Amino acid sequence: MRSTWVLTCLAGLLVLSGLPVATAAPEPYLVGRGISDVTGPAAENGMMGYSKFDQKTAGIHQRQRSRAYVVVDRSTGKRVAYVNADLAMIFRAVQEAVLDKLRTRYGALYTRENVLLSATHTHAGPGGYSHNLAYNLSILGMQQQTLDAVTDGITESIVEAHDDLAPGSLSLGRGELTDASVNRSRVAFERNPDKGHFPQAIDPAMTVLKFKQGSRDVGAIGGSPPTTRP
Repeated sequence: MRSTWVLTCLAGLLVLSGLPVATAAPEPYLVGRGISDVTGPAAENGMMGYSKFDQKTAGIHQRQRSRAYVVVDRSTGKRVAYVNADLAMIFRAVQEAVLDKLRTRYGALYTRENVLLSATHTHAGPGGYSHNLAYNLSILGMQQQTLDAVTDGITESIVEAHDDLAPGSLSLGRGELTDASVNRSRVAFERNPDKGHFPQAIDPAMTVLKFKQGSRDVGAIGGSPPTTRP
């Protein structure tokens, strides 16, 4: 969960939903968290993002997971569901399927207005879970088994977070992290006229949104510059 824009989107969603990020009350929210498996076909399925016909899954090294948080403002009843999944990206096909599954279970409680789906941007997993030809071309078409694994897992993580709701709080922290990322292309970076703003050739800014149930830390979302290949 490393993208700064994800935290920006989540903070915006909290505001739009009427949930302030910080408050003086000790436990102004209900906070829930959930995790589920989104691993797709383990063998002979094209991998997402490589654009190579011969890049196919050949076993499972690590399971792919979907991690969800649900936050409810206890004073208004308004809620937000945030998900980060071990996927290359979230497609509209995934969003629509997840919202349909949630609608079947909860009615209008979770909608596109208060559900934010994001991805870690890993390419180490099966593809074919989009309805877009450009993303499915090297995978030889849409793979229903992959789409089902992804949408079932994301939905299950939200359901688990929903069932886990308990009085809690949120806190937002900012700082600098200088030893966890590298510049993807130092040669290209050196051509930037504004490179002086980043003397280490990285953006060290780090933001963390922390979730608590009572006095217990139960999770966090960190936004920082991505760690990339040297």
